[in-house]
Amino acid sequence: MPFCWKSSTRGAFLALLLLDGMRASAQVDDTTPSIFSGSIIAAGNNEIKYTTTLTINGKSFTVLVDPAGQDLWIKRDRIDNLDVTGIPTAIQYKLYDGGEYVGGEVAFAEVTLGNMTVKQQPLLTVYSNPITWINESSSIDGVLGLGYRSPGSPTILSALGRYVSDSKPEASGADTFLDNIFKQDPDVSKNFITIDLARGPDLEEDQGNLILGVRAHNDSVNATYIEGIENESVPVPVFTEGTGDWTVLIEEITVNGNQVPLGSSNKTTWKDAVVALLNTAAPRSVFSEALRDDFYNQWEGGVQLKTASGTPGRWHIPCTQPATATVKIGGQRYPIHPIDLTEITRTEIDGKPYSRCLSGIAASAPGQFQDKKYEIVLGADFLRNVYAMYNYGESYIPPSENSTLALPYMKLFSKTDPVQATAEHARVRTANLSKFPPEYLPKAVGGDTTEDTKDPATNSDTDSGSSQKNTKKPATRGVGSEDRGRFPALRDPESEISEARHLNGIGSSHQI
Repeated sequence: MPFCWKSSTRGAFLALLLLDGMRASAQVDDTTPSIFSGSIIAAGNNEIKYTTTLTINGKSFTVLVDPAGQDLWIKRDRIDNLDVTGIPTAIQYKLYDGGEYVGGEVAFAEVTLGNMTVKQQPLLTVYSNPITWINESSSIDGVLGLGYRSPGSPTILSALGRYVSDSKPEASGADTFLDNIFKQDPDVSKNFITIDLARGPDLEEDQGNLILGVRAHNDSVNATYIEGIENESVPVPVFTEGTGDWTVLIEEITVNGNQVPLGSSNKTTWKDAVVALLNTAAPRSVFSEALRDDFYNQWEGGVQLKTASGTPGRWHIPCTQPATATVKIGGQRYPIHPIDLTEITRTEIDGKPYSRCLSGIAASAPGQFQDKKYEIVLGADFLRNVYAMYNYGESYIPPSENSTLALPYMKLFSKTDPVQATAEHARVRTANLSKFPPEYLPKAVGGDTTEDTKDPATNSDTDSGSSQKNTKKPATRGVGSEDRGRFPALRDPESEISEARHLNGIGSSHQI
């Protein structure tokens, strides 16, 4: 059965459905969708990793699926019988391991994914790979990019563009694996993939299988799916055109009906709005520190912690206290499940184990978005609440001075019912807490009411705090940097720098 948005919530998975025609060099069964499994793994700086299996020259390989990058590369010691061009090149992974380069030679090979085969697919055979955890992994053979083009990318095709040989005429028309699907169909409305991030059985974890669906364009393909995404959502254009980033303009964020000040520092952004990057590889969204604090200050009973160095840290939230949050994009409000906004953690007080719930949204590190055209990241905690379609337009066609090309855009379909989500939060969080030590409540709701007790994070005397309960309705404005000190504070073992590492994702910076 082709994938549709009415998917099961048992077992988290990533689903991509590619609908389009194939170029002459590819072979596709256009009556049966290609469904092939993989898995979600945890590795490297808290990113979410997706793997799947493809076949190169008849041999199976396990590769990381990079929804952002455009290139395909394989470790050299894992593959042979390639048509090697001798062209050296390097692919930089900017968000990963300090922006290291993966180096190798360009080659051509027959590549099969599901029931789809590309006869002459350019790829990189890697001989230099400083990304340690991939290099040392015995189960990961390389990376498959499914991103859309931006100026200067993909790297392999840029290298091939400088390669001229009568014996290699196909080099001049080489494309990315995804472009080999899109390029020959004149109907650019079919040039899209869809992604559905579902939940694990307890709703709190990403675990389970990766499911990819690929098929050629067919008018009879899954009419229910097409109606669901096309008729009930509006196109949201990529806001930072030409960057390769899947960015949107956030018009509003609310918590419990109160609007959170967005406070954009980008002078080119619309007033009272902020540009966000959609990133499936980030398990948690990343906000500016002020926006993160204003967001969680709306949460009844919430208390901000301090880091070990005394700077503002994460928020301590009563585990069973829900909040109703929405993000407005393209004129549509998308509710966020309250289970996605906090996480259960373990701590120790005077040698005794306790649990507590902390804010899930990370605060950005200083200067983290300095060279970016976006100011926040919406990660899997947001994307689990929407069914997302990414239309590539005609990004595979090099623009000319007089050309008019279809531009990339997105469509988002809300999956979260706020009333149902609130009921689920109470049931699921209570059940999950039973697997943890007793909850250590925030001071604001009657937990630690003395100032001279041992701190749960550092097991040392707290140097600030209050026994005052925060029972008033939160102010719309929230807690800014100038008045944050008026609120109760504890110490938090996690620094803002470690929080910001949640941003990291697979491959290039052009995340979906």
